[in-house]
Amino acid sequence: MSTAKYPGKALIAFLVLGNIGLWVAFPPADDGTRPDFFRQYLGEMIGATMMLLMAVALLLSTRLRFLEPLFGGLDKVYAAHRNIGIIAGLPLPLHFLVVPLAEEIPPGRAPGYIAFGGLLALILLSLAPRLPVVRKLIRIPYRGWRISHRFIGIFFIMGTAHMLLVDALVRTTVVPFAVLMAAIATGIASYVYTEFIAKFLRRKAVYQVREVNRLTPTAVEIVLQPVKKPLKFTAGQFAFVRFKGNRVLSEPHPFTISSSLKENNLRLTIRASGDYTHICTII
Repeated sequence: MSTAKYPGKALIAFLVLGNIGLWVAFPPADDGTRPDFFRQYLGEMIGATMMLLMAVALLLSTRLRFLEPLFGGLDKVYAAHRNIGIIAGLPLPLHFLVVPLAEEIPPGRAPGYIAFGGLLALILLSLAPRLPVVRKLIRIPYRGWRISHRFIGIFFIMGTAHMLLVDALVRTTVVPFAVLMAAIATGIASYVYTEFIAKFLRRKAVYQVREVNRLTPTAVEIVLQPVKKPLKFTAGQFAFVRFKGNRVLSEPHPFTISSSLKENNLRLTIRASGDYTHICTII
């Protein structure tokens, strides 16, 4: 996929490298009162980069239309959101190991531990389907995964509280602190939009199931007929679909549209890869 045509990943890399560059170009002042100044400085740089990546992941979860051309489609936005969320959490143990602990317990330590434990759990849940060892230990249905996924915004806010309530060096350097606060504002605004506002603004259309064609023992094609005005779509585009009448299938799930541009109906090709898609293939 051309970076020039779909610059989303390059933009994210630029943000991360640019953020690190700003920490190097505008470091906090060492007033000599911190014996572990460099550890604190390095740990906060790692933490700020994590918060930046989490803010990007939360922005991608909004599924705002301007994001699709940057990545080459909603499916690529969806994949980038998942991967960046995992990457953002990987340095988390390093942050806690590098930053020196003060003898006095600051009020921001508890939110930090909550964010640490919560994000670590979400990373394990995200990695579970991809790692055979983890998959044997952790199995969570799609509905449970969606509910747990909503907590990422809560843990992001906890991480923000942690940063604001400890004696952080970042508050002494204007430029990195401004970038961090802009990222935090973007992340929180994205979370609020996704959870409380998007459902009123996203394009919706009502369809009814017209045909269910079994393609293989583990794959079906579902043909949906519009009840009123159909959605405008292109072949290969993603659509989030929910089927009424089933507790699992009533949760929105992304599917690739396989209809031709001339068709009025919507065709979805579904392969059994999880509990949600498995139910779709046996209905």
